[in-house]
Amino acid sequence: MSKENYSVSIDIGSDKIVCLIGKKGETEELNIVGIGVRESKGIKSGGIKDLEIVSRDIREAVKEAETMAIVDVEEAVVSISGTHLQSLNSVGTINVTGKEKITEEEIQKLMNQAKNLPIPTDREILYMFPQEYTLDSQDGIINPIGMMGNKLDIKVHIVTALSAAVHNLTTAVNKAGVEIKAFIPSFIAAAETVLNDDEKELGVGMLDFGEGTIDFAFYERGSIWSSMVLPMGGYYFTNDIAIGLMTTMSEAKKIKKKYGSVVLGDGDHGNAIPVTTNKEDNKKKNIPMDLLVDILRPRAEEMLMMIRDNLERIGILNKMNAGLVLTGGTANLKGLDEVAESVFGLPARIGKPSKGIEGLLDRVKYPEFSVAVGLLFFSLRQLEEVKVSKKKSFWSKIKNLFESF
Repeated sequence: MSKENYSVSIDIGSDKIVCLIGKKGETEELNIVGIGVRESKGIKSGGIKDLEIVSRDIREAVKEAETMAIVDVEEAVVSISGTHLQSLNSVGTINVTGKEKITEEEIQKLMNQAKNLPIPTDREILYMFPQEYTLDSQDGIINPIGMMGNKLDIKVHIVTALSAAVHNLTTAVNKAGVEIKAFIPSFIAAAETVLNDDEKELGVGMLDFGEGTIDFAFYERGSIWSSMVLPMGGYYFTNDIAIGLMTTMSEAKKIKKKYGSVVLGDGDHGNAIPVTTNKEDNKKKNIPMDLLVDILRPRAEEMLMMIRDNLERIGILNKMNAGLVLTGGTANLKGLDEVAESVFGLPARIGKPSKGIEGLLDRVKYPEFSVAVGLLFFSLRQLEEVKVSKKKSFWSKIKNLFESF
């Protein structure tokens, strides 16, 4: 068992599976020492379509990260997404003595009361996130431990999931040889690394544009107050390119990642993109950059307008004083933040891991790694260290073999 404080994350998405291994840094909060990435072939829209394939891809991503970090992973913090996730806010209240300081025991009683809700039998509470406490008439308390009072209230954000989906994901990870330390919703993980404290305090919306889903989270007064997973994502852009340019889905995906843009830059006029047709002769043709933008921009506007209308309906749009932060692999589409500013009438920026990281920062400083890096931060800040062991050299394995006789 390693004495160093390691954290291991596995982000299971519709586009790729990422395993990161990190530990406490010397100059920064997090030192990333291992990374493994595999194309995700058994996930669609956040749900498992082939358990064996998903398990194999997880195992290969973990093995790659283990080799780089020179440790063996035993357990990890794992992301979970999908439209089956649902969230709600709840409250809990208890009377305290007023003579003794509030302890962890009172906090646990509060949490238990807050989660005492009529949850459907096919669902389970995935995670509870404290929003704020009120002690007597003093509200907005972040941590009441050690304080004294008579009545203690808590507000929490609860995320629930379909029990079957949790079971299937657990099975896939366990079959890959890894125990699960905790399931963390993808939007919570991404927010951990792409949102700053000022944004969380003022009111900010985060959109994690994945391949199969878009995860939304709203933070205000330092806590999460609303979240949802929407059934749309980068796949729709890929599909539009395949249809519009009469090419294959694999070719369309390559074009999206290399040339994808929803705005026409000053240097893009007259530029041409090579495209392999889906005809039998597989001939290449050159299409103008203008055409690609004409294909992608309407889809971006449509998605963003649907999200905007949804947020306006539930009363969140006018609370986003710090604007929008866009992250996830689809946020790499050039100009997506510009279109978001136009649609929402709010400032928008692209969020990606950057601060508080040393080690393999150059490998993960992109929007598509926000969830995986955020899981590491969440693990180090909120959870106990995960179990890893130092890899044994060939000769130490031989020595142990002889000692066993």
